[in-house]
Amino acid sequence: MLRQELTEPRYYFSILLSIAKGNHRIGLIANDTGISISIVNKYLSILSDLQLVYRMVPVTESHKSRKGMHFLADNLFDFWFRFVYPAMEEIEKGRGRMVAEGIKPQFNQYVGKHFEAIVQEILEVLNERELLPFRFTKIGRWWHKEKEIDVVALNGEIKSTIFCECKWRDNVDAPEIIRDLRGKSGFVPVGSEKEYYRVFAKSFRKRTEEEDVILYDLEDMARLLMAQ
Repeated sequence: MLRQELTEPRYYFSILLSIAKGNHRIGLIANDTGISISIVNKYLSILSDLQLVYRMVPVTESHKSRKGMHFLADNLFDFWFRFVYPAMEEIEKGRGRMVAEGIKPQFNQYVGKHFEAIVQEILEVLNERELLPFRFTKIGRWWHKEKEIDVVALNGEIKSTIFCECKWRDNVDAPEIIRDLRGKSGFVPVGSEKEYYRVFAKSFRKRTEEEDVILYDLEDMARLLMAQ
């Protein structure tokens, strides 16, 4: 498809591969690919028009923010460029099973980065059903320097915010996650008067009974999505 749509697929492949590897900022993509920033910008614009790449900014920023990061919009492309394209030589030599075995140890971490999108979908469902403490008007990731929060849902008019962490793993220590989340939430420039906390995980080893905290394991999430 890329070869049919684009005149210089080699450069686009390099950019898509770089993003799939975890280089989401334009400067990092340029350094990784050896393509100038101006050309990377041009190609990213075309990939965005093709709906293969999207740009994300922190939920508290405007769309013009310089903190924007780029991600692959299509899950098939994301998986292919992350695992298949770099191993094409081995696959073409008939070593696909060996490649698949090499993917397995990385797969949970890979799924974890997509887990945030599932959590956002769940929160949208809860928002529509009015099952949250308030109706949020914005939702997305937040980051600043080394600090990052997986999902932040807010309503600026009523100064209320929900801070969420997404952990695609079993036996999560919820009190530890909540302590860390409370600490990071203080850096988010939203001026909240009411704050709530949510943790989404496969399962929990330790839970918490704090009034402003709700925990969701896989069974909880499946029940919410199946009830749509």
